Amino acid sequence: MRRYKELRLEQLRAFCECVRRRSFSAAARALHRSQPAVWQQVRALERQLGADLLRRRGREVEPSEDGRVLLELAADILGNVDSLQAAFEERRAEVARQLTVISSPGMIAEELAQPVVEFCRRQPQVRLTLLSHAGLRTLDLLQTGEVDLVVLPLASEVAGQRQLLTTEPLCTRPWVLVLPRRHPLAKKPRLRLADIAAQPLILPERASNWRQAVDGVFRAAGLLDRVRVVLEVSQTLAARRYVGLGLGVAVLPLPRAGLYLPQITTRLLDDFLPPEEFVLVWRRGVTPSPQARTFADFIRQRLARSTPA
Repeated sequence: MRRYKELRLEQLRAFCECVRRRSFSAAARALHRSQPAVWQQVRALERQLGADLLRRRGREVEPSEDGRVLLELAADILGNVDSLQAAFEERRAEVARQLTVISSPGMIAEELAQPVVEFCRRQPQVRLTLLSHAGLRTLDLLQTGEVDLVVLPLASEVAGQRQLLTTEPLCTRPWVLVLPRRHPLAKKPRLRLADIAAQPLILPERASNWRQAVDGVFRAAGLLDRVRVVLEVSQTLAARRYVGLGLGVAVLPLPRAGLYLPQITTRLLDDFLPPEEFVLVWRRGVTPSPQARTFADFIRQRLARSTPA
């Protein structure tokens, strides 16, 4: 019975409903409660206030003089409480929401660009900050709560922290050979790894996952010693740009909905390399903020409709 000893909103509602409906039974039906529960709430309210609030008139109940005093006060209180949710939703829409996302420079400039523009226009109350990927420091920032979400390839540094992180699939990038439009290999019916190894190649630095994947394919085919790298560059956009300028050809995972460069063309390398998977990375055990969840679902939907550039 201790819970009935404190003045509570449920007690005020029960009292006001009894006055409005003129009976405990009708009030119980309106409140979707049992008649004894409503009776107990009103009686607990009377004990708390030290006053008789209702009196019987035949089969009905009506407020006493003290009951009329309480009715006037309770109506204001309940009216304010009932309007609280609407006021909260209105004020909530006005408050700026911070969202910080880390991704690779290439993904920020290419896949995420158009979805981010649409998101910002549709969610003007969200203050979005995009930060560039900075190695393992990225995951440290996620763990400390300094960023809300990370968008990265499913690489070793992400896969190696599965106990602390949780991931969701976002999109994939197919591997391609990037060529100048009039390059002889652009029209060759069937590409061989030996054809690619014979070209001046633009690849990333040796320590990158991208480079290790390419070297692994050439090594397995016994062609690694024939590969001639003319330039090492870490971004796919920069590699495609240098291909367009005629420096060489590039083997890389092609961004979806990336920037269009008219000087180049691509050939799929599905037979040699599986697609590169990008994932959304969250801190395990932490519920994403509403704006982070909305952003993640939004970009996934947009990227699902896009095709590689």
